[in-house]
Amino acid sequence: MKQPQKVFRVSLFICISSFLLVIFTGYSYWRERHHILADAKNNAKQEAVEAAKKIDSHLVKLKNSATAIANDLTSGRLKKEQLLDRLRSTMEENTAFYQAGVAYVPYGYDPNIRLYATSYKRKEGKIQLDPVEDLYDYTEPEHDWYHRPLVEGETWVEPYFGKIAQSLLADFCTPFYEIDPTTKKQMPAGVVCVNYSLDNLKQHMTSLELGKTGYGFIFSKKGTFLCHPNSDLVKQQKTIFELPRVERSKQLQLTLEKVTKQSQAMVIDYDDELTGQKAWIFFEPIPSTDWSLGVVFIKDEILVNTESQKQKLTTIILGLIALFFFLSILLLRTYQGTIKSLWLLSYYSSIFLGVGIFAIWSMDISQNKIYQIKSQKDRVLVFGEAGLNKFLNSSTKSIDQEKSPQYIPTGIFIQSLEFQDANDVFVTGYIWQKYNKKIHESISQGFILAEAIDPKITEYYRYREGSEEIIGWYFEAKLRQEFDYSKYPFDSKQVWLRLWHQDFYKNVILTPDFQSYELINPVSRPGLEEDFVLPGWRIQGSFFEYHINGYNTNFGIHNYIGQKNHPELYFTIILQRDFINIFINNLMVPIVVALLLFLVHLLILNEADSLAIVSACSAFLFIVILDQINLRGEILAGGILYLEYFYFILYLLIIAVAINAILFSQKPNIRWLQYQESLIPKLLYWPGMLTLLLVFTLFVF
Repeated sequence: MKQPQKVFRVSLFICISSFLLVIFTGYSYWRERHHILADAKNNAKQEAVEAAKKIDSHLVKLKNSATAIANDLTSGRLKKEQLLDRLRSTMEENTAFYQAGVAYVPYGYDPNIRLYATSYKRKEGKIQLDPVEDLYDYTEPEHDWYHRPLVEGETWVEPYFGKIAQSLLADFCTPFYEIDPTTKKQMPAGVVCVNYSLDNLKQHMTSLELGKTGYGFIFSKKGTFLCHPNSDLVKQQKTIFELPRVERSKQLQLTLEKVTKQSQAMVIDYDDELTGQKAWIFFEPIPSTDWSLGVVFIKDEILVNTESQKQKLTTIILGLIALFFFLSILLLRTYQGTIKSLWLLSYYSSIFLGVGIFAIWSMDISQNKIYQIKSQKDRVLVFGEAGLNKFLNSSTKSIDQEKSPQYIPTGIFIQSLEFQDANDVFVTGYIWQKYNKKIHESISQGFILAEAIDPKITEYYRYREGSEEIIGWYFEAKLRQEFDYSKYPFDSKQVWLRLWHQDFYKNVILTPDFQSYELINPVSRPGLEEDFVLPGWRIQGSFFEYHINGYNTNFGIHNYIGQKNHPELYFTIILQRDFINIFINNLMVPIVVALLLFLVHLLILNEADSLAIVSACSAFLFIVILDQINLRGEILAGGILYLEYFYFILYLLIIAVAINAILFSQKPNIRWLQYQESLIPKLLYWPGMLTLLLVFTLFVF
């Protein structure tokens, strides 16, 4: 402190530099997150716009084909005897059309024939003639495709499920006219109808780039689903207003009312109470119809902290520590060298370092959230039917298969879980599966716990509901899994059950039985006992997920379907270690030793005190060694635990205090050591210890 002005200037310079570093890094962090969100949102929006345009182009083509036939009939360019050839050629030129036909008003085709309506439709890849008047009286009131165009003009009829086509059909119908010989005015002569199988829309929707579980859907003006990853919603002709998440959300209800009534583009930020996911929902009108296209993009899939963002947050923390440290030098006038200001600086810097270490702990714990586990390329979390179907539709395309896979709904309920040692977990509970006798005749009933050691599986119940048979098993199993203890006691654990079907060599994929759970929000812990007891741990959530696994063997089975890129079902439980218990059980001894060591360190006054301090340090060293051995006995894990760095620091401090006491008693010519009865080592005790802990924390976390 002989040059206070120089210390002042250096402190001021570093203080300003640290402030600028924090501001610049903070802005860079915000800008990166903002750009990630903005780019993802723009891309999802563009996907919705492009998909709406592409679908609209197909529907406009259908609309133009129907309008051209109607205009040619009205003008007389298309004669009645040429009608069948024209309809057939229209079907041949447009492979996406399911049916094209013409229906005349009663006696409009021939004065001696009351009804005449004919069409060509596509059946099993072939175009076949289909005389409609032989099937039913299309003039009856319930047939909108005939009556509405005669009254309203050209129109899209509300899509319906075709029993023969076994798919949802959309009709565009437009009237054609003839001159009334008595009034000389145009009068409707009939209706031209061309319909489109909405199964063709699936290809467009599954091709959308919306992340792993984002998806698209289409609904009509009345809200009826025309296309959705959950095909049951389409087959049952459910409306979007009947979805549970819509019924729970006033925001969604109001938005959908605007979309269906006004056919306008909209985007909303939506937090799903059922799944706990945050998402954007984009709505785009399809111009040639009254339909709307919706796109759901899961924000949680992109809000994972990248390594770059983590480094920037760490830089901000370190910058703030430096900023407050050198600001304290300026505010406390420590550069003047007074004893009081030096002690205050020691205390404040210790506080800053402690807060910085705590911030790094908090940052790491926050990154263990359920929705930030999706960073692995071969891992997909599924929280609902829509995301599940989107994933299965896209993932099964990559599997070399002769026929489509069979899906077995599978549910799990865990009753108890216990860690037996560092790598073994004992789990008990129930697993059930649903088999349809019409669909699953060629496969057996049962499952395999792929990673279990000596599992005990007992069939517990079996009953039928129509064509469906539900079978439940009780199981007990020890699971051998690899856990990372390097961050103990701030570690988290992912305990999973890996499930195969019993006929794993066949093309069978297990799917979560979401219908059996009241809520599938991971935070609501679906599949876990309500009073789940697991001392020392906090349950963050549970969920189903898929891992895309592969094997370097075919298990001796020719054409084994699961050897490469096969989705396997996992049920995962996320556990966070309870720090309070660890603090009481494992950290109390190191903290008490550190405090006592500091108090002993303060007693250096003379040679006799120094000898007593060395003796105390020997006792402290013995206590710390025993405590560390006890810790290693409790946690049978390889490698160095984070908590052990506390012990390593204590070893260094104990040795440093002992050496300092010995040197002080010998009175060597070391001015900073002898100054004010070894004041400088005393001042550096807590800041030095916490600085070492900060370095080790940065290394581990």
